[in-house]
Amino acid sequence: MNWTHYKTLISIDNEDKREFYIAEMTKNNWTARQLERQVNSQLFERLLLSNNIKDVLAST
Repeated sequence: MNWTHYKTLISIDNEDKREFYIAEMTKNNWTARQLERQVNSQLFERLLLSNNIKDVLAST
């Protein structure tokens, strides 16, 4: 991770949400820009509300 990754993660108040993005970032090898885009598009919240998680993840 570089400084931009850390900067984006520090801005997330919810610890569960932050851990989710860390895991996804590591698993998918997201760049800092990709991480920021996923946080801004509220991927975590969309997954919580979704009945079909696979479709939401496929669209990312």
